[in-house]
Amino acid sequence: TEVRRSKSEKAIPPLRQAVNLAPDVFDFNLELGKALNEAKLFDEASGYLRKAEKLNPKHFETKAMLGFALVGAAKFDEGIN
Repeated sequence: TEVRRSKSEKAIPPLRQAVNLAPDVFDFNLELGKALNEAKLFDEASGYLRKAEKLNPKHFETKAMLGFALVGAAKFDEGIN
């Protein structure tokens, strides 16, 4: 919804700052990826979600969000691995 997208867009700058300060923190990468997905910035979201997946490969939500980002970016082949 528009309200959720607006909140996500407001969350992006501080989340970017958090990732810049601590690039290997799983939660920062996941939350930034989720916010970028909500803002429909799928290509960028997939990068942060891939990083989150590397940091915590068994986290289901990360895999689901990455799949969503790849579909949104029409990168269907990248989702198969």
